[in-house]
Amino acid sequence: MISHSKAASFLFQHVFPPRSAHRLSAKYLLLGLAFSLLAPLSAQAAIPAAERQVLLDLYEKTHGAKWKKNTNWLGAEGTECTWHGITCDESNKHVTQVSLNFNCLSGNLPPLSGLSQLKSFDVSRNKLTGTIPSLAELKNLEIFYVYRNQLSGEIPSLSGLPELMFFMPTTTN
Repeated sequence: MISHSKAASFLFQHVFPPRSAHRLSAKYLLLGLAFSLLAPLSAQAAIPAAERQVLLDLYEKTHGAKWKKNTNWLGAEGTECTWHGITCDESNKHVTQVSLNFNCLSGNLPPLSGLSQLKSFDVSRNKLTGTIPSLAELKNLEIFYVYRNQLSGEIPSLSGLPELMFFMPTTTN
């Protein structure tokens, strides 16, 4: 993302050389200002709708309004990569990490299959109940931590998860 000052600096150094900068009309100055303000908005990428829906479901089903920290959650489309505990790839097009450990989550985990590029999921040390959802569709998953919750039931199959290196299932608090 281009910062406002970098965009304005570029305009004045490359589009309007210093020797002509003093002759700028208000029209060109406003054009440059508009460009520098709009550039960050157009550079903001949005994650796929399916990934956003998983995050919204996670917030709803784990009582996100009561989390210790829920900064930016439920923001407009395109802001998901700024939500507390969410990390996206370099292009901000896919969620790669969910890190909401020790954050007062309670309730059940929703299905996570919509997070197709997820590498790390950590919701350890919360008050989650229910079962661990299927992980079968998370082919890039490397780390899955859900320990120190109150989860029960069978551990889902881990076959077909070639990247999985760390899996720490539930233990009762």
